Amino acid sequence: MPLGTESIAVQRPFIGYAIEAGWTYLSPEDALNLRRGITSPILDSVLIDQLQRLNPTTVDRQRAEDITKKFVRVRPNIDGNLDAWEYLKGLKTVFVKAEREIGEAALFLLA
Repeated sequence: MPLGTESIAVQRPFIGYAIEAGWTYLSPEDALNLRRGITSPILDSVLIDQLQRLNPTTVDRQRAEDITKKFVRVRPNIDGNLDAWEYLKGLKTVFVKAEREIGEAALFLLA
């Protein structure tokens, strides 16, 4: 496949479908500004903000920062991918000291 063909045949249509589905397009520069460095696999500031927004009674800024640091350090293999997915889907829980009387609490990561 000649260079450039993938962009025209795959990437651009995929971006168009994502926008139609309600996703927001970010330019590479915008995405980099939301990351902590070029090697971060996530939009750190977005994850921190969403963790706080979706879990207002259990996640403050510091806890969101800590969770984000742990999230980006998952094992770089299929097991790490599974762990990350299970947290994102709410299938795994984390211990929340304030909630200990009622057990562990799920952190909501998806809007």
